Amino acid sequence: MSIHPILQKIKALTEKDEFQTILMILIIILVGLAGFGLGKLSVSDEGKSIIIQNVENQSETDLSSQNTKNLAGVVTSNIINLNTGIVASKNGTKYYLPGCSGVGRIQDQNKIYFNSEKEALDAGYSKASGCK
Repeated sequence: MSIHPILQKIKALTEKDEFQTILMILIIILVGLAGFGLGKLSVSDEGKSIIIQNVENQSETDLSSQNTKNLAGVVTSNIINLNTGIVASKNGTKYYLPGCSGVGRIQDQNKIYFNSEKEALDAGYSKASGCK
């Protein structure tokens, strides 16, 4: 059996109105399922939330004591301090905020961490121009 007769049968099948109707219904169902799946993916993990705070002049112990309860009543520590993670290099003159690409170029053994930008400035570092 050659490919030519098979292609002729497929072509004849696709030209029928019933096939086109079934194909359209399948496409609509698949698009609906894909939309539902994407919607489920976009929902946060079962009521868990993240609190983002811009905190200055607070110690790390103060931050760790700030906990929240999720919907199940379980105490979770989910506070992100935007000022922690300020990084500079022992050998450099610039400091980098979290998320700056320059942080990835500093070797781990050369990283210095600061709790605030003021602390980094007081240590003699200046803000990297690529960090906003």
